[in-house]
Amino acid sequence: RQAAMHSELKDLHEVSSRRRIEAVEWARAESAREVCALQAAQAAAAVMYERRQRALVASASRARRESARARQTSLKARAAALHARSDAEAARGELRTAESLMGARKAE
Repeated sequence: RQAAMHSELKDLHEVSSRRRIEAVEWARAESAREVCALQAAQAAAAVMYERRQRALVASASRARRESARARQTSLKARAAALHARSDAEAARGELRTAESLMGARKAE
């Protein structure tokens, strides 16, 4: 009877040990799955970050080019305005000269 009880206790101990080992193995497998999922998420985040960085660099480049173009256009517009002003002053001078010549001829 004692041997039967001893055998039964031994069997229970083996079952308990097996269940603990299975639980530990399951926990390790679950942990490995979580690590894989985290690594995949990290890789996806790195790709998204890299894309965003490239987009920001491209956007900044585009903005610099457009700004340079706008400055160039502004400089050209200023130059054209100065030329127009100069031409207008020259035309006014010619008009005064013509008016004074006409006035001198009328006086003759």
